[in-house]
Amino acid sequence: MIITKTGLFLGAVAVVSSVLAHAGPTAAPGSASEPESVPPTSSLAGQVIPGTLDEASARKEMYGKMRSAVEEIASLYGDLPFVQVFTNDRGKAAELRARLSETDSIKRLRAETEALKAERSKLEDELARDRKQAALLSERLARQRAALTLVSRAVEQVNRAVEGTVP
Repeated sequence: MIITKTGLFLGAVAVVSSVLAHAGPTAAPGSASEPESVPPTSSLAGQVIPGTLDEASARKEMYGKMRSAVEEIASLYGDLPFVQVFTNDRGKAAELRARLSETDSIKRLRAETEALKAERSKLEDELARDRKQAALLSERLARQRAALTLVSRAVEQVNRAVEGTVP
């Protein structure tokens, strides 16, 4: 099985081997140029008994061939960065797909958190600016009230002075 971000695809190591045999952008798996089957090239192929030492040797050989195949295919395409998981275990595939989905969710949440932190910082800066503006306006209002009080008192004094002189 091949696990990707977009889904689960059943496949076999033979597909990787056949892609190597027909390397190039025009040879796609399932195309007419792909052979029906690829004969095993290992002396252990088809002879492995599960749970034996031969199974461990076969796995080691299989992993080595898969690594070589992947490296060769990647080099054909300029060693573009990629992540691909190969397995024939449906349970592990489902678990890995779920974990990959969780990882993507975590990345998305971290990005949202950073965006929210930036927005909070911006709003805190605006709040500080608005508070400073409010303090300046309060001081201006206090000065204008004090000036108005002085004018009001002066008018009252003038009114009292005028009242005392009027017959």
